[in-house]
Amino acid sequence: MVKKVCLFLGAGASKAFGYPTTKDFLANLKPKLDTTQNNIVETLKESKNVVDIEHILNIINAFNKLNSNKLAEEFLQRRPPKFSLIKGPVKWRNFITAGTRLEKLVISDLFNQYRFEDSKTPDIISLYNQLFEDVIFKFNRTNELDIFTTNYDSVIEELCESNKKNKTCTLDGFVPVGSRGRLFWRPKESYFGEFDKDAKIRLRLFKLHGSLNWCERKNGDIEKVVLEQKVEASSRYKNNMLIYPAQKTYAETEPYSTLHQYFRENLNGSMACIVIGFAFRDELINDIFLNFLRTHKRHRLIVLSPTATEDVKANLSVSARNKIELDRFETQVRRIDTPFEADSFDRLYKETLSYKRRITRRGDIIHQH
Repeated sequence: MVKKVCLFLGAGASKAFGYPTTKDFLANLKPKLDTTQNNIVETLKESKNVVDIEHILNIINAFNKLNSNKLAEEFLQRRPPKFSLIKGPVKWRNFITAGTRLEKLVISDLFNQYRFEDSKTPDIISLYNQLFEDVIFKFNRTNELDIFTTNYDSVIEELCESNKKNKTCTLDGFVPVGSRGRLFWRPKESYFGEFDKDAKIRLRLFKLHGSLNWCERKNGDIEKVVLEQKVEASSRYKNNMLIYPAQKTYAETEPYSTLHQYFRENLNGSMACIVIGFAFRDELINDIFLNFLRTHKRHRLIVLSPTATEDVKANLSVSARNKIELDRFETQVRRIDTPFEADSFDRLYKETLSYKRRITRRGDIIHQH
């Protein structure tokens, strides 16, 4: 039985509204770097495979891991190495210190670069209304959609708040609690709750890497707050709930464990997933996509991005277990090498429709809600 198509949004989806990709983020960060940090970044970028902030942080994290090893630390204290950088050598200790400061700067600047601006609202509404009407709802034949994203921004939430043409209701895992109606993480109540009966567009939103306005309270509760800002030391909040670039181990803690569980289950309950602007560099998410492809030979990923072919080849297909599986992935993963814009929707719909026709000819039934 053919079920619904779901939607997965990466950084390239929000680039359409002026938000930076990880490569853009690094360029925007550069004027804020001190001399040593800039020296490190420019030297690391000499490698052809180092092009964005995630690559830079991955390398710095590797050195930090080495520095935290007791045996290595003892050796490095006795025989401290020097790094030969573009603008002269840097001592090991100075390199580690500058790298740590760079990580903190990245975390702080996330809130500057991804904070929502009201001026983006008209473009968000226009583009997503067209995507839903011209592609997804035509395929699903329903006004409900599951959206998964690694983006921190509040693009989809703003769509829900401001979409006057097509009233939009979004279930995002949070529900009002208490007399003040503060929003707390209650995924079962939210995701399995009722949509507004008047809503023309009904979305379930799963933010797999957290959000700028999610905070962990001192008592462990996760609250969705109004302001998108970094949590400073206070009596109420402990920290922001975000998975930062290059952070690899996170899926065992809340809310991420529940979000990934829903992603895995809902993806496997679909026959196709439209993936927009995602580079497939998160190994945990890649594993879920790969399991989805392996579960059924008719499962499809339809990837839309200017670098879709390159990203799939470099970051997803490399995990194929053998040539037979690699050949199957070539069929299952459809790539559209264009940006996320209205001009790409016709091709996206044709690709989705052709897939629908192929599987219905084989005797499957389109799932109706």
